[in-house]
Amino acid sequence: MSGTRAVRPRPAPEPRDGCGKTPVGRARPRATALAVVALAALCAACGYTLPVEDRTQAVALQIAGNATMRQRVEIPLTRALGEALVVYSPRRLAARDAADVILEVDIEDARNQLLVSGRPEPVSEGAIALAASVRLVDAATGRVLRRFRVIDRAEFRVAVGEGEADAIREATTDLARKIVLGLEGGF
Repeated sequence: MSGTRAVRPRPAPEPRDGCGKTPVGRARPRATALAVVALAALCAACGYTLPVEDRTQAVALQIAGNATMRQRVEIPLTRALGEALVVYSPRRLAARDAADVILEVDIEDARNQLLVSGRPEPVSEGAIALAASVRLVDAATGRVLRRFRVIDRAEFRVAVGEGEADAIREATTDLARKIVLGLEGGF
């Protein structure tokens, strides 16, 4: 008996298809489905959510309103909103009759701030502060889907060739970017 080894029985081979693969419908897909459900439940318990397809794609941009004494601030803001929607959002601009939602923005406050006065100019450094209220309205029902307020401030320095117009352009561009990014949390 010294030259013989104990022979273990081999397990029966798994049934395979013609390509040598294990057939579909075995226990693994069930285990995978259970793992996915368990992972989703665990993520939800931690505060994470799975992305939901957002069907709101077309946005009509209403010309910004201006409730301040400063004239023509709404024009660069409206222009900047159109550009920011294209750059920072997956949404597309559309005509009002073809839109899913309407973006309404009203400038509530526009203030000049004197930072440094000097000579020969009465203002050496200054700032413009803008505040706007934003509403996203369902085009079909008129229901307000989202409402929030955004503020921004831009400075200018006369000594380097900047003026109030430069600060307004910068503030409206930054304000528009903040507005569009505020919309992307989901309508």
